[in-house]
Parts: sequence; C-alpha cells; structure tokens
Amino acid sequence: MDKINELAKEMNVSPTDVLAFVRCLRIWIEKGFTFEEAIAKHMAQMNRLASNSTKLDARALIVPMYDELREVA
Repeated sequence: MDKINELAKEMNVSPTDVLAFVRCLRIWIEKGFTFEEAIAKHMAQMNRLASNSTKLDARALIVPMYDELREVA
C-alpha cells in the first residue's frame, strides 16, 4: 500500500484513484498488452467515453451501477 500512496502523492491524486487506474490497466495487461500499450488503450477508451458522454446521460447509467462496480473491482 505504501507504493500506492507514494504514486498517489506523485500524481497528485487520491490512492483510490490510483487503485482504479491500476485495475483498469490490469484488464489490458491480462489481454496481452504491454504496460505502455495498456496505458494507451486506457487513454483511448477514456477519450471515447468522454467524447460519447454527450450522446447519453452517463449519470443515469453509472449511478445505479456504482455499488455493483465497486464490488467487482
């Protein structure tokens, strides 16, 4: 956990945000991508989500699923 806290401090984000980011990267790495590719894939996905968020009510979609997503992560 010390490494997570150190990274969070370095990135100026919360440890929870770092853990979420690492969990997302793990998905790509488990699919066979390198660490660098995983970061690129994650960033591309986040950009797609941001670009498409104007097309739907993301809050209505995400809020009901929040607890379920936390249990899975």
